[in-house]
Amino acid sequence: MRTVYRRDAAAASEAECHPEVSRLISAAVVNKHFCRLLLTRPAEALEAGYLGEPFALEREDRAMILAIQADSLADFAMQVVRFQDRAQREKKHIYGIVTSQWSAQQVHQKS
Repeated sequence: MRTVYRRDAAAASEAECHPEVSRLISAAVVNKHFCRLLLTRPAEALEAGYLGEPFALEREDRAMILAIQADSLADFAMQVVRFQDRAQREKKHIYGIVTSQWSAQQVHQKS
């Protein structure tokens, strides 16, 4: 029997790759040369782009790609997911702090 793991839809949509990161991984899936370049010399892969099109990565995504050290595309993709999950949790934590501080200010101003 096969076990299927599912995340709830809200969590899955929050952790989705940015479109350019998805495009980068897709390029590595369909082109072995690009995949090898991405895994061994990611800065060159990002600079080269794919099929004449540069990758328009956000600063954080570029830093993430350059920080990943993987031996396979599957490992690379798993590290992307981990980075993005961690970044999402950090955003939620910061949002919670800011929201709490803003609410406290509003209560204090009304008093």
